[in-house]
Amino acid sequence: MKKILSLVLTAAFLAFCITPVLNTKGSQAMCATYKQVRVSVIVLKTQSEALKVKSMLDKGGNFAALARKYSIVETSKKGGDCGFITKADIEQQYPEFSELAQTAQIGDISQPIKTQDGWTIAKLISRI
Repeated sequence: MKKILSLVLTAAFLAFCITPVLNTKGSQAMCATYKQVRVSVIVLKTQSEALKVKSMLDKGGNFAALARKYSIVETSKKGGDCGFITKADIEQQYPEFSELAQTAQIGDISQPIKTQDGWTIAKLISRI
């Protein structure tokens, strides 16, 4: 039963977070191995705020400028830049982004994801 629940949760996560992540050519992102990723985030209090900002991003809005204006976390001062985060830290501290960190293309922006800090939109800057 535990294994089935785990599979269902994994499938739901992939459907919500990973499937909508497309690179600029519209093709599905491919898996990549990594040790660290550099990400920028915009964290908002509500889902409706996050969807509004995501819509602005989809229309070509500047991620860093929107992070400075709307994000509620300290990284907003740096345009949302979180710097490099290790794979282990992502898996332990940010499990919501584990699959995204591995499958997204550089420059991809996630759908809003509910996290402990609020509703988070992440942009993959680089992967090493």
